[in-house]
Amino acid sequence: MAFEAQFAEIEDKSCHLLSCCCWGLSCTSCDDPCCIDKHKCCCMSGGTTSGEDCVGQKGCLTSLAKACCCIQSCSLNNMAIGCCGVFILGRPYGEGRLVDDRESAFMQEVFWCYYCLCGGTGCGPASPLCFNDTKFLCAEVKDTTDGIWTNAGICHHNAKALCFVCRANLPPTRRIGCGACGCAICKMAPGVRGGIAPPGQQRM
Repeated sequence: MAFEAQFAEIEDKSCHLLSCCCWGLSCTSCDDPCCIDKHKCCCMSGGTTSGEDCVGQKGCLTSLAKACCCIQSCSLNNMAIGCCGVFILGRPYGEGRLVDDRESAFMQEVFWCYYCLCGGTGCGPASPLCFNDTKFLCAEVKDTTDGIWTNAGICHHNAKALCFVCRANLPPTRRIGCGACGCAICKMAPGVRGGIAPPGQQRM
């Protein structure tokens, strides 16, 4: 899920202000990232952050798009020239090297039909069904298909803007709890990662 680790760290360091089962508000420091958003609705999830490296492994400007097994890439930092998996200059993002971003790890398995300087098209694994990742300097936006019911429930929206952190979850989760001014009941301790287990099948 997009920016899960980043938001988990922010959540653990935040100070509880107000919460009521499926909605919560807390405060934290205004340091990096200044803004971050993480959301999920049924089988779609995504996020936005201002805390990425301005260059990093993806470069200052990168766009990845995936639909089924068709993948398109555009990157100013990973320029290459090649056709049918053979490259005479450079390497595209993920080609022949490990990808730091686990959500775009499928880029390591792409067979490139062609790649010309900053962009190309290839074929890759079927999962995730759809994926989009756009990065410009320190800002990055991601969207992808996800399971309808995950540990985060069916729908959730977590966001940080400056020093305020807002969380909403459906169905309710113990990561939010219920309370005010630092006192909350039915809330998991900071650092404990958990959520809502998907419904299982009953044995006959």
